[in-house]
Parts: sequence; structure tokens; C-alpha cells
Amino acid sequence: MSPAKGLFLRFASLYPPVTFEETEAYLIGLGEHRIRLDLEPMRQLLAMFGRPDRKLTSVIVGGTNGKGSTCAYLTAIGLEAGLRVGTFTSPHLESVTERIAMNGNPIEKNFFAQLATDTEQRLRNADFPSVTYFEFLTLLAVRVFVEQRTELAIFEVGLGGRLDTTNALERAVTILTPIALDHTEILGSTIEKIAAEKGAILRQGIPAVTGKQPKNALAVLREFAKQVDAKLQIADLDYSVAGTPEDFRYENNNERMDHLAVRLRGDHQMDNAACAIAALRNVSNGRFTFSDRAIRQGLLNASAPARLERWISKEGQEIWLDVAHNPDAARTIAHYFELHYLSPVDIVLGMLKDKDWRSVVDILTPIAGSFTFCRPASPRAWDLTEVQEDAPTSIPWSVRRDPLDALSFALDRSDRVLCTGSFYILGAIRAELPKRNFEPS
Repeated sequence: MSPAKGLFLRFASLYPPVTFEETEAYLIGLGEHRIRLDLEPMRQLLAMFGRPDRKLTSVIVGGTNGKGSTCAYLTAIGLEAGLRVGTFTSPHLESVTERIAMNGNPIEKNFFAQLATDTEQRLRNADFPSVTYFEFLTLLAVRVFVEQRTELAIFEVGLGGRLDTTNALERAVTILTPIALDHTEILGSTIEKIAAEKGAILRQGIPAVTGKQPKNALAVLREFAKQVDAKLQIADLDYSVAGTPEDFRYENNNERMDHLAVRLRGDHQMDNAACAIAALRNVSNGRFTFSDRAIRQGLLNASAPARLERWISKEGQEIWLDVAHNPDAARTIAHYFELHYLSPVDIVLGMLKDKDWRSVVDILTPIAGSFTFCRPASPRAWDLTEVQEDAPTSIPWSVRRDPLDALSFALDRSDRVLCTGSFYILGAIRAELPKRNFEPS
């Protein structure tokens, strides 16, 4: 018997629940990077459990960049409105429990293990043929949210949209954040092809919201909305220059809320916040409403780890964290650092090999004082030999395989360090910062 099979049977045979650590081992056995481009298994899973997703008022958040921040705004505003809010996001930084949060907090590990064990046992008893990592976690999130009497459920799309497991779920409203080139080997090599994959989460009669989009992406979304008879609303933005936090004006159906402040950094957050507000206006159905006060306070409360997140030490050293793993996200970082006179900055960068890392390096080079390249703890990590061959010649660069070694190396050289790229390196570094006496700022 293979070790993986033995682990599966051991997990499946233990009930009441196994430990959280054994649950993690089971999930690892499912293979986080295994992709099944087929919605039918997810539909069958939901049907087996009595379509629990139909008991939820759900927001599905698709797009390329800004999904996590938009989910953070939805969560914070929902909480300020007095609702019980469940949030499903991916990937995680430090613990898989981050992916399923209740009222802004990762679910408790023992509860996670208990419900995971019950779910796995029922799948085994039904002789369900196979389940992927993301299918299992999506189903688990739905069950958690129903169990916890969630009033507003937020689901972030994992990959693409058309064949993502979240697209099997019932929804009250859909959001599409800015679309950019990413996962091109799966979704297509053009903005139009990617927009078609992501736009496929639109549903007949279900309101949809989008903000800033490339013109060619917006044209695809509008055509798709027309074909399926979905009302596509563009969240209108009117920017005004301010400091941090940024201010913006949100306009919707002739209603205006001037000078809403957002806590998250970057002028791109204005667009994310406006999409969240517009979406929540669409799910107000008499059972609950979102007052101006709830919106204002929610925008100030929203937090999204590793999105232009700054940590500072007592000695004044700064560490910035941002999960920029595609060119558009890298441009956002570069713009922010240039706008706020934070460059040159020493950059710790770790990427996955299936990302357009060469473009990310090129985009970040103008704001970089130096690069320290490291390797994410993933089988999909980039090849550091290739990175060295294509490293920029205009600025110093070094290679430190381990992300924490890379951080130490950069901190020895600079008082301002930007750590960016893959979630895998950001998670490892972020967990280390309190140990090194850094605090979020």
C-alpha cells in the first residue's frame, strides 16, 4: 500500500475527528496543485450534501487582481452592518484555516478538523470516486457557513472562473475585479480569452459588478452579460488626490458618498472598495441593509495581509509585503513606491515558474536598489539557475535559496525591504516578523 493511500485510510477510519495536523496531512495528500477543469464533480458533491449553498446569500468574487482586497471590504462592511459573515479565500499565507473565515477570523482548528473528518467520512461512505484539494475546501466552506448560520457568504474564485469550483455555487451577486494576464497556460494567452473564462461566472438574472477593466476585457464581459441576460453594472469612480488613507467618491444610481477613506494602501483600492459597495447594494433584500455608516466604518476596518502591508521595527527598519505574482500587480507596487518616494528599495523576490517572472523583474527593476532572489517552498517554484541567467545587469542582485535567509541578507544591507512575489514566500516571511520584533504599521 502506498504511503498516500495508507494516510487516506487512516484519516478516513478515525471518527470522531482526527487532529488538525492529521487533517492537514490529508489535505496535502489531495494535492494542492492538482487541477480538475470540470464542474460536474463539484455539482455532484453539492447535491450529495443537499445543496447547502442554496441556503446562503453569497457573493462570488472573480477577476485577476484585487479579489482578496475586495473580499476584505465585503467582510468588513458586512460585519459593521451586524451580519454574520463567512469568507472563503485562497491561497493562504500561514495556515489553511485562513481560507475559511467566520466574522473575519480563521475558523478554529478543532472545528476545521471535525467538519473535515465528517465530510471525508461521508464521501467515503458514498464511495465518491475522487475529490481535489480545492473541491474539498470549497465544500467544507459551504458546510461551515451553513453550520455557523452565516448571513453573508463571500467566495473568492480560485482559478479562472468558468470551471472553478466556486462557479457551481448559487449566488446573489457577482463581482469581477480587474482582469490581467495570469495563468496563461490554462486560461489563454490574451486578455480576451482570459476575460471569457472569468466572465463565465455571470448568471442569468443575477446582478454583476465590475470596476476598471482593460477595454478589450470590458468588451468581452459586456458581450457575455448580454448573451446570458445578466445585468452588468460598472462601479463609477471619481478619484481625488489625497494621502494615505486614500479618499474617493463613490457614485451609484445618482447616490453619492463623498470622501470615503480606505485603510488599505494604493489608489487601486478605491476601485476594489467601490465594487464591494455596489455589490452589497445589490444584495440588500429587506432582510438586511448596508447603511452609510456601516460602509464608511467597514472601509476603515478592512484588512488584507500582504497587500502593501508595512511592518516596522523599533530601530526604524521597514519591511513591506505584497503578493504581486503577475505583471499588473507588479506595476501597482512600482507605481505606489514611486508615488510615495519609497524607492529605491531592496527587494526580496520569490516566484513560481509558471508565472511571468521575467516581466515582474523588469517592472520592479526601476524601483529596486537590489534584488535578493529566493525559492518558494513549492514544487512549482522557479528555477534559480534560470533567474541568475536572466538577472538584471543594472543593479546588484544576490541569490539566497531560503526566504528567511534572503530576508536577513536584505535587512543587513538596507533599512527598507520589499518582500514580494509568491504567497509561499510571503507566508514564511510574515510568520517570522514578530519573532524579529517587527510590528504592523
